[in-house]
Amino acid sequence: MKPTYLSLDSVDDRREVWHLLHRLPPARRLAYLMRCCRAVADKHGNGPQPTPDMRDRMVPEACHCDRGDERLTNTIYTDIVHLAANFHLDLPGVARDLERIAKTGQLAPLSEAALILAVFSRS
Repeated sequence: MKPTYLSLDSVDDRREVWHLLHRLPPARRLAYLMRCCRAVADKHGNGPQPTPDMRDRMVPEACHCDRGDERLTNTIYTDIVHLAANFHLDLPGVARDLERIAKTGQLAPLSEAALILAVFSRS
C-alpha cells in the first residue's frame, strides 16, 4: 500500500493543496492544522499539535506581511505532509476537504475559537 503522501504524486496536485490552504485566512489555516492534528490523535487525545509560537507570532505576522503569510502557509503545509508521512493522515482526503472548504467556506462542525482553545488549553 502506497503511503498517503505519495498519492498526491504530481507537482500540480501538491501545488493545488498549497494554494487551497493559502486561500484560507491565517487563523483558519491554523484551525485547519489543528483539525488535522486531532484526526491523527490517539483515543486519549494525545498526538501532535501546533506550537504556541505559530499562534502567538506566525498568525499575527501573516495578517500584516505577505512574506509572513507565505511562511505560515509553507509551515502548515509541511506540517500536514509530516502528519501524512508519520501519522497516516489521509492526504487525498485533506485535498478534498480543502476543495469543499473553498467552495462552501465551512471549516468544521466546531468553531475556530473552540478548536484553538481546545488545542492550546492543553499546553
